Amino acid sequence: MKKIHVMHISGRGHVRLLDKYTVISVIKIGLVTLSLCTLMMLLVELFANFQTYTESYMNFKRASYLLILRIPYAISLTIGPAFLFATTFFISSIYSNNEMIALLSAGIPYYRVVTPICLFSIVASLFMFFFNEYVYIPSNVRYNTTLDIYKNSDNTYEGDNSNIFYVDRENNYIVKIDRYVDRRQELAGVDIIFKNEDGSVSECITARLAKWIVSQKTWELQNVKKYDIDEDNFYILTSEEDTLIDSRFSREPDFFKDIRSDIQTMSIPNAIDYLRTIRNLSVTRYNELATDFYERVLSCFTIFVMMLVSISINLRFKKNVLLFSIIASLSLGVIYYVTQLVTLLLAKQGMIAPLLGMVIPFIVITVVAFISASSIRS
Repeated sequence: MKKIHVMHISGRGHVRLLDKYTVISVIKIGLVTLSLCTLMMLLVELFANFQTYTESYMNFKRASYLLILRIPYAISLTIGPAFLFATTFFISSIYSNNEMIALLSAGIPYYRVVTPICLFSIVASLFMFFFNEYVYIPSNVRYNTTLDIYKNSDNTYEGDNSNIFYVDRENNYIVKIDRYVDRRQELAGVDIIFKNEDGSVSECITARLAKWIVSQKTWELQNVKKYDIDEDNFYILTSEEDTLIDSRFSREPDFFKDIRSDIQTMSIPNAIDYLRTIRNLSVTRYNELATDFYERVLSCFTIFVMMLVSISINLRFKKNVLLFSIIASLSLGVIYYVTQLVTLLLAKQGMIAPLLGMVIPFIVITVVAFISASSIRS
């Protein structure tokens, strides 16, 4: 590895050069490790679902396409441990090569050496958030849909749902839907009850079918019966229409998907609206879905946590610096994942708030990391 000598580190420009060298080194090691981990995860995926990939409806082209669709999943799962190893390897290397002694002798404290790594971990975490939203989630949905098509089971999809009921408190109405067909974005058997501010019924609409109009972002109700109710005069006005568009009923199709399969496939605004509705209907169901949602949103910060673990390890081992540093980092990483597993389970059971299911592991590993880092002498 390239040596860093005392004479080349003095001055602001050379410190910037050190920052660049640190970040580039971590990125290079991290990308190589990530590639190997991704390949290993794809092999695990292949052998774990070997029967699926060898069924009669499969061939080499189809199996290869499905494996390609699983690459974002593998990246999302392994990028945290990959950069944990990359950071640990880099820091332990400059320790074992006595480069850290040169840096400290030049007046550069340890925290200044690892500052660019911390900044990079934050940027990488934000990148992973957008990667998960715009690459991983669409590829996962595409994988499930494609697999269903290959199985010739296109009569039902994971997105299909039935017996849907929810209350829209903003527009003050209740809706019941017999069935939602995801591939056609259609609703069958729609009943909508609009209420006045005092809770009395003002209007009822029934429709045999509703189709989503993408250009207008609303539903077109078909074969409609409309009932205008005047409770004061005990009067009901009935009318029939072939089609009807009511701007008050404009929930996007993702809202009606079978959320039991995976709330992480919905857009974030729709997921938030759905959680608000579920919270008023079932607290137990809300705890499960809200925990899954917070796990989706906050899981991107796993990179930050793993790299924080790496830079907090006291690497002043006399022998086998790389080996012992990796063991120490992995030990803290295991503590994080085990704590997260327990807290997520408690959150889904309603014993703690759903948000705490992801926050508590962050807090625990951050405290442990700072305690460990406090023993490092600059």
